Amino acid sequence: GVMDAVKDMFDNVGKTFAIQDAAEKVAARKKLLEDGQPVHTWMTRFNKMAEQSSSGYLVGDSPTLADLALFCSVNLMRCGFLDGMDMTLLEPFPALKAHKEKIASLPPIQAYYDGYAGPGAEMRAPFKVGA
Repeated sequence: GVMDAVKDMFDNVGKTFAIQDAAEKVAARKKLLEDGQPVHTWMTRFNKMAEQSSSGYLVGDSPTLADLALFCSVNLMRCGFLDGMDMTLLEPFPALKAHKEKIASLPPIQAYYDGYAGPGAEMRAPFKVGA
């Protein structure tokens, strides 16, 4: 299902953690985002799912764990924690950007991210509405 697909997408990113050379690690992560490469391919599929959804959620008419898993994985890739990946990740995927906004706008999610000012707060910015 969708949860497995999100895991499969992010597993490709996880493999880059073993790369010791910083420049090589950045290059490997950037390559994952190129057309035809694993992360880009999964993002394209998720974007199509979001485009075809009448509710804006990936599965059904209300948020599911699949929506939250995708929201977290995509924003982790955007937050600046992973060298070679940045805030521009969603630019080619407008339906995924809308999905991110929909999940970020859910009251408990919005309250969590808007209310956090502790260590690492800047890395949580991509998870907020409008980011």
